[in-house]
Amino acid sequence: MFVFSVGIIVLTSDIFGIKQIQVEGNTYLSKEDIILESGISYGQNVLKINPEVCEKKIEKNPWIQSAIVHREFPDKILIQVIEKEEAAAVKYMGSFVLIDISGCVLSIVENLKDFSVPVITGLDLVEIPKIGQAIETKDKLQKAKLLEFLKAFKVNDLNEQVSELNLEDLQEINLYVRGGLEIKTGEGKNIVKKLALLQPILEDVWKNHRSNGFIDMRFDGDPIFRKNNNE
Repeated sequence: MFVFSVGIIVLTSDIFGIKQIQVEGNTYLSKEDIILESGISYGQNVLKINPEVCEKKIEKNPWIQSAIVHREFPDKILIQVIEKEEAAAVKYMGSFVLIDISGCVLSIVENLKDFSVPVITGLDLVEIPKIGQAIETKDKLQKAKLLEFLKAFKVNDLNEQVSELNLEDLQEINLYVRGGLEIKTGEGKNIVKKLALLQPILEDVWKNHRSNGFIDMRFDGDPIFRKNNNE
């Protein structure tokens, strides 16, 4: 009876009422959004919080890769999250579908004023994109090429430099860097390796104010800058 009484006191005592909720690792989502997703509220008894249940609730948000919830006695909760990163924006019916590197839809926005990511054009989607689900293309190779290019952009730290990737014709895949310079990749073979050589070429083009041309990656070997009249 004594143990039972103590348990009742502990579970109802104001000492264990949550007075502080700290959130770490969030950039896109606000602290308030994450707390709301967790189902935790101020004043709840910290002993009644099931960290694993709260973590699963938070991870249902498409922007969250993983979450860890800690109870810090007597009255504090620490929530640590790792957010997914937007890798590109698919242009779709006047809006932009933000996706991560795996092609999962994070959100749909009207404009990209708060994002600096490549815009993907030319995709033939199977259905209207749904938040939290992967986009699917009618041609499976088209999606495979998309994911390959997204990986290449990330590995070579080019997400903020590439403005557009056009995948309408998989035999002639073209991308554009900010400022409008065109890069022709053909079928996009060995694209990770080729894009690793892009930065010095871009610096040379900008330094020497070259225009009326494009960077050619359609062949084996190092990419080169070509004048349009020499195609």
